[in-house]
Amino acid sequence: MNQSESLKACQIASIEEAARAFATHQRLTRREAEVFVQVCRGLKNDAIAAVLKRKPSTVRFHLYNIHRKTATSDKVELVLMAWNWSLRTLSAGQSGSGPDSALGRTG
Repeated sequence: MNQSESLKACQIASIEEAARAFATHQRLTRREAEVFVQVCRGLKNDAIAAVLKRKPSTVRFHLYNIHRKTATSDKVELVLMAWNWSLRTLSAGQSGSGPDSALGRTG
């Protein structure tokens, strides 16, 4: 694995860790959290369904619940909200289980 591949692997791991922390903060179910992690990786609904071995309609159902719980209307708004919360949390000096684990939204 070269340096570029290593960096990409670390970034993906950080995104997933941050997405899981956000999901916990938002009290998403385990299935909703799995879907949210894939959303943060940039996958479309059909790809998320394939990765999670679920039907696309199931992914849409979980996304509906995620949007309802987070008061967001689309994936972009959802990820931006989580990213903005992350920046505020990190700048305030709060810590979680790791440097990227603070991704979420304050209430």
